[in-house]
Amino acid sequence: MTVYRFFQEALLNVVKHADVDEAEATLAIRRDVLIATVHDAGPGFDPDKVESIGGRHLGIACCGSEPGWLAAPWTFETGIAHGTTLTLRLPARPRVPAAGPVLNGNAAPADPAVSDRPADSEAR
Repeated sequence: MTVYRFFQEALLNVVKHADVDEAEATLAIRRDVLIATVHDAGPGFDPDKVESIGGRHLGIACCGSEPGWLAAPWTFETGIAHGTTLTLRLPARPRVPAAGPVLNGNAAPADPAVSDRPADSEAR
């Protein structure tokens, strides 16, 4: 849900503020970190000059690294005439727990089709 909300908010900001027809959204896992990015080649902005208008929220410009809607570390890079890039980093989780799921108090065997561990024939 965190990744979905990140992309939702970042792309909404592109539509509202970047004045461009395209943006690039990427999702990757590198080592043990999930990295989501959204980049636009819009006009960018100066974060120090963003002000609240009529009490409306300031959005990404004032959120820092842990905004209320997204309790995860993220950053943004922007500059006048350089576009804006938002990056979210989360720990990647293993697909299958090492012990497998527990059913009725008994550990169920892990499905070898989705497990990261080698099958018996591969381990020899």
